[in-house]
Amino acid sequence: MAWASSGYHPTQMTIACPACRGPALFRRIRGLRLTSPEAIARLGALAHFQIIEDGHGLPIALYRYGLGAPLPENIPELTPAEARELSMTGPWPPHRDEGSVVCETCGHRAAHRVNWPAEAFYQVEHRGEVLWAWNRGQAEALLRLAESPGMKPQEDRIHGDFLKRVPTGFFTAKARDAVARKLRRCLESHP
Repeated sequence: MAWASSGYHPTQMTIACPACRGPALFRRIRGLRLTSPEAIARLGALAHFQIIEDGHGLPIALYRYGLGAPLPENIPELTPAEARELSMTGPWPPHRDEGSVVCETCGHRAAHRVNWPAEAFYQVEHRGEVLWAWNRGQAEALLRLAESPGMKPQEDRIHGDFLKRVPTGFFTAKARDAVARKLRRCLESHP
């Protein structure tokens, strides 16, 4: 369902762990454009980088968080500018669904290709439609919206942009109570 994903791709989200189905952190892959043969050789020698070519034949270093690799600012082989770029870049478009999954519940850590929203951890079904959230904070915001008939999505300063994209059918007078009950159950099952 593309109702909230149009043009917005967060760098991390909560998914159902492939091993235990508990909440797991998925982080999208990051890309760093390489501009010199020295950088290609230097980063190509590191296990946490995969060197590929973009669609124009230019080298890119792909990086997955949480698989034993340090944070970009703690990788001594990166220049400060490279560490900054890697930390700040969004998901690499051709590899937007690739990344890493880390589950604190069972310890599962692996490279992963996310199937969103099917793997969303915070999701409820209502009348054949799936209502989902990227993370717990957004799921709590959905619950507040469902429990507050007079609330407008933009009133939530943190999650308003997400909430205004949710189909209004989930928040009609008939649907509100059932949707709120399902969201509450989903949130209470994993505090």
